[in-house]
Amino acid sequence: MKLVLFLLSIALMSKVSLAGVFGRFRRDVTQEGLDSTLELFKRLSAATGPLVTSVLDQVPKTDAFAPYRKELEEYLEAFNEYKTKKGLCFQKSTELLEKFSNLVEKYEKEDAPTEAKKVDELFNSYNSEKLESEIEEYVKKMDAMVEQDSNEVDSDAVGFQLLGMMFAVC
Repeated sequence: MKLVLFLLSIALMSKVSLAGVFGRFRRDVTQEGLDSTLELFKRLSAATGPLVTSVLDQVPKTDAFAPYRKELEEYLEAFNEYKTKKGLCFQKSTELLEKFSNLVEKYEKEDAPTEAKKVDELFNSYNSEKLESEIEEYVKKMDAMVEQDSNEVDSDAVGFQLLGMMFAVC
């Protein structure tokens, strides 16, 4: 799970620099990169619900775990809103992924209570190979795009593609 969170953090950080990075690519490569980024964020967002549900189902129903169950349930409410409420896809996905990252990072802290560490173990026991594979493929694709040399940059087209991606509704 720590690898997933690390890679998720890389993916989330990439949203900040997309315009600058994609500004160096050919138009066709830029569009592919933008599409790949949005699709990855949507897939990762969609995967967090089943993951949290799986963990919540295994969290003991004792008073000691009540605050953690509440946090997980609140996250699932945000996830259900993500699925049902229309909005900007990119914004919805990044906001949900940030909530997920904030949720799980506190369970991983060394000074976390025993119950939080148990919740972290449950997250770590989830089979996340598919997610890890998707993130690794995305990172490889982005690395390959960065290495491509291009003289065919149309910054207006890149700007419009970026805006189009960021304002797509789902």
